[in-house]
Amino acid sequence: MVLFIRKNIAPCIWFVVWIFLLPFILPSFDIQINVYANLIFYIGLLLLVLLGQHQLFSREEILSLKRKHTWLAIVFTILGLALAFGLATALIALLLDVSTGWGHLKCTDAYSLAAFAISTILLPPLAEELFFRKSLIVLNQSKKILIITTFISIILFGLEHSLSILGFIEGAIIGIVLSFSYIRTKNIIIPVTAHFIVNLLANGYSVIFLAVVLLRQ
Repeated sequence: MVLFIRKNIAPCIWFVVWIFLLPFILPSFDIQINVYANLIFYIGLLLLVLLGQHQLFSREEILSLKRKHTWLAIVFTILGLALAFGLATALIALLLDVSTGWGHLKCTDAYSLAAFAISTILLPPLAEELFFRKSLIVLNQSKKILIITTFISIILFGLEHSLSILGFIEGAIIGIVLSFSYIRTKNIIIPVTAHFIVNLLANGYSVIFLAVVLLRQ
């Protein structure tokens, strides 16, 4: 438990400051709308997590990408995320007058576009999975501890995506799928890869479209 607290205290403080404090003290630093704030948040979170874990992936996790069953698990995780997005979309459709609180990052030049691409495609799968899954979820202890830490992980993941009720629920549903993938496989590279592929498909089009628009200006 001491080791758990020690490796998570710095990332948790960073999380609280950027998610709860800065948006109210300095609204322009809200990571939901400021692409540079979003980038700084993920870089800081990833670095602080690495200080506690000392590496991104183990050699065994990396080598597992050569195995078919690893990619099968990745595919199932992606399908689970697709179902989660579908469920969240249906929920939003039923509650048209309720805001999800999910902001829209603005890109006005090549620098902000690069920040957008890095902070929506590359960094979230690494920072979020290493923190919310690998660092927070305790696999090698009792079932009670596993349930408690998984619950904490899902709650924080939902809050990271939105402080509104509907947006929180949407984020939490996605967190459930990614947490289940990690607990089931005990291999963090599986939710990381699935998360990256989904983000690439979801945001890659926006990056290409915005790049074309900027080039035409």
